[in-house]
Amino acid sequence: MSIKTIYTNGCSWTEGCGAETAPENKNIQDININDFAWPKYLGELMNCNVINEATGGGSNARILRQTIDYVTALEPEQRAETLIAIGWTLPDRDEIYIKGKYYRFNSAQPCSTFNDIKQNLTPKKVRQIDDYYWHYFMDVYDPEAKLDIYFRQIYLLKNLLENLSIPFIFFLGMPWKWETPTTLNAEEEKRHGKIVAQIASGTNGIDISASMSYYMHEHKLPMSPCFHPWPKSHKIWADHIFQQLVDRKIVDPKI
Repeated sequence: MSIKTIYTNGCSWTEGCGAETAPENKNIQDININDFAWPKYLGELMNCNVINEATGGGSNARILRQTIDYVTALEPEQRAETLIAIGWTLPDRDEIYIKGKYYRFNSAQPCSTFNDIKQNLTPKKVRQIDDYYWHYFMDVYDPEAKLDIYFRQIYLLKNLLENLSIPFIFFLGMPWKWETPTTLNAEEEKRHGKIVAQIASGTNGIDISASMSYYMHEHKLPMSPCFHPWPKSHKIWADHIFQQLVDRKIVDPKI
């Protein structure tokens, strides 16, 4: 299979956050962190173009929305030539739609901590959204419901890509709960077992017990002060993903 384009999406671990703090980058002005993230290195290994739409603090809802927009715009002949590589992020993250734009809406980060919402909305509107944020996460937010949505988001995109015959690889950028390695307990197995079995099945199945962050920890790879991989670690992860693609016969090892 000849891949011409890699489309990637995810959170800060796919965007390349932390690259600006690496010792070898300390003298680079206006650094483009995408140039030091695993998608760039994977593109070099596969000698193809890379589109990286990941953003720090981005949600799985954003990943799903943007990836659907991208793949449904492909011409039929482009599908087999495009690899979709997704680093899923934490389930607690979401997005909110206000006046024609989507903004990050995460349980651990009030909306006012993100520059885009402060730049596009009035201070009064930002305060109103923060008030809504506090009420929602104190009185309504349910982590178990978010976990259910999370597995369904992966299931939905997996099935769409399989139905369109678009090659892809999924992994967890960070574990879906702050335990490593991540496993389902008996209650979660009963509740989520069937859909987890579906997303783990087949050539493109995802291992929910593993994550990029756990891989970094397990192999003691260099990390930034903000706990993000440095460029050397991104290169090693790109090698790992490439080997996964070869082992699954998604790409030719002779690229």
